[in-house]
Amino acid sequence: MAQFDVRAGLQAVFRKTPKGDEEIATRACHLSARLRSVLIMVDGKIVGAELLKRAAVLGDGDALVAALVDGGFIETAATTVQAPVAFGAAHREVVRFASHFLLEVLGPASDAMGARIEACRDPGTLMSLLESFRETIRVGAGKKRAEDFWSGVTARLP
Repeated sequence: MAQFDVRAGLQAVFRKTPKGDEEIATRACHLSARLRSVLIMVDGKIVGAELLKRAAVLGDGDALVAALVDGGFIETAATTVQAPVAFGAAHREVVRFASHFLLEVLGPASDAMGARIEACRDPGTLMSLLESFRETIRVGAGKKRAEDFWSGVTARLP
């Protein structure tokens, strides 16, 4: 298989594939810590140039991004731009749910995470935060609680 030329995608937006989402949720493919860190950075809004810049902190950014593309974990998004999703009632409900869940499961140590969620007014940023907090819950309270958290989040969104 030919290796993906990440320099050709400097202006392209990158997103996780279903395989990438599955890897975040289950760690089924046992990616290295560096590859997993880069995979977590991919949010469907980050362009190639920015992704390479962030990945370079972990080592050879070009090779890390190329490995994720070649492995089928990330891809360039379609060039059509969708209208931004407005922050609405469902998002406010997700914010309430997530803040309460974090406090219940992680206790007062979650105050800073709750504050970040409550200050967020962008749906994309909110989902990225919640995804990272799902991993924090998994580490701190176990896989079942992390699944309960994510189920509660997704059940509240349209």
